[in-house]
Amino acid sequence: MYIYKNAFFNLMRNLGRNILIAVIIFAVITTTVVALTINNTAGAVIDDYRERFGSEVTITFDIQSMMSGMAGGLGGGGFARGGMGQIQIDTDLMLILAESELLQTSAATARLAANSETVRAIDQSDSDDGEGGDNGLMVSGERIRGAAGVSLGSVGNFNIIGDDWEAFQDGSRVLLDGGRFPENDGEAVISYELAEENGLSVGDSVIFQVRMSRDIPEDLNTDDWYEGYEVTIGGVLYTAFEMMEETFSLRRTAEIKFEISGIYFDANPEYANDFMSGMAALNARNEVHATIGALLNLREPDETGLILNVTYYLKSPDLLEDFEAFARANGLSDSFLVTTDMASYETIVGPVVGMKNISLTFMIIILILGAAVLILLTSIAVRERKYEIGVLRAMGMKKRKVAAGLLAELFILTVVCLVVGVGVGSAAAQPAADILISQQAEAAQSAAPEQSMFGGMGGRMGSIRGIGGLLGQQNIAVPLDEIAVSIGVGTIGQIIGIALLLSAFAGLIAVSRITKYEPIKILMERN
Repeated sequence: MYIYKNAFFNLMRNLGRNILIAVIIFAVITTTVVALTINNTAGAVIDDYRERFGSEVTITFDIQSMMSGMAGGLGGGGFARGGMGQIQIDTDLMLILAESELLQTSAATARLAANSETVRAIDQSDSDDGEGGDNGLMVSGERIRGAAGVSLGSVGNFNIIGDDWEAFQDGSRVLLDGGRFPENDGEAVISYELAEENGLSVGDSVIFQVRMSRDIPEDLNTDDWYEGYEVTIGGVLYTAFEMMEETFSLRRTAEIKFEISGIYFDANPEYANDFMSGMAALNARNEVHATIGALLNLREPDETGLILNVTYYLKSPDLLEDFEAFARANGLSDSFLVTTDMASYETIVGPVVGMKNISLTFMIIILILGAAVLILLTSIAVRERKYEIGVLRAMGMKKRKVAAGLLAELFILTVVCLVVGVGVGSAAAQPAADILISQQAEAAQSAAPEQSMFGGMGGRMGSIRGIGGLLGQQNIAVPLDEIAVSIGVGTIGQIIGIALLLSAFAGLIAVSRITKYEPIKILMERN
């Protein structure tokens, strides 16, 4: 305590001499605060986006395989034909992949077309007998069929949706008072309009019919089959449906019953666009929300009709190759690509990476230059006090105590500059970050290749999404052009450590030179 008290008085007495040292320490600390704050915040953003884009697995159909498959047929397994000719991963395979130990978690939603003999859908045609979807899409009471009488898809008046609560989370749909979300597989929520149309309320029960299909096993002989022929597979009774002449598929009708646990108000339009209006199957008010378990319980192995979407999240982005090997071993076709969206990751965080590199380089340069200047100034300051040091040594003060006093002065000066520098640097960090990232974002956008309208896998047309079997457009990634920086406890700790190490290093070098002289020699040089 005596050393610091004496050092404080010496520091105040020699304040004019030490003011330049204080300015240099303050400048180094302030710039280090700005650079380190930007660097650490940018690093956290980069890690966050890397985990998000590197951990979320995307399974897409290889367009080149699709093009070659048009000539020679689609090779390999692990996929199925969905409604409207969609290509999708086999539902059983999607469920198997969700059980992988390589995953942190997985998120699944499901959709199933349904009809009802007791519940009337909004915009349901008067000519519809409640079994819409037998032979195609209902439009104004007429069923649309494809060439040669092939159904364009089995579409019901209702859509039962499992575990897709996004609209409720973003606030565009809200439950009315007295309702609650489904807590078990036998409960569902319906729209206010659908409840009004049918006089339904919370606690009432509704029954829907759903149609499940499956391919015909290769070992079955269909020569004697006809429309309506019945066959039992795995203990389940199916009816043959003639898709075209002498070409059959197997179907069955299952029933699902729900108790209404809630009624929701939907602020979104009934239809996505006016062209689709008047079609019950596409009216958002006919969506029934339930648990995914309620839909999966209806499905037998190898059946189609249920549109399942599963998003997989790896425990680490480094496990992608292992997860792909697991998927291949369980039957995923080589026609599917297993990737993470690292291209979007690199595009989005490119400006942040550039900003991080600039701040790190700037900090290193400042620390090197600051250390050199500080060593020079402290050496000059100590050399100017040689006589004072010689007197103290002649009075019997040991070298170690003299050095400790000089270092204590520098330490006090550093602490004062540290307090002020952290405050000024933290205030200047955000404006500096805004300038840096805007410059990097402009550079990234000007350097980015122009997107082609038909850019294949990397263009606007995107690829065929394997998960859920939907044709989807890839999102165009936009570089980050703003970032909120903040100085955290860890950053403050790093700054304190850097400041103290820098001042200690400079002080030790300066003190080590002057303490080599003997007090008699110092006094003689003074004389």
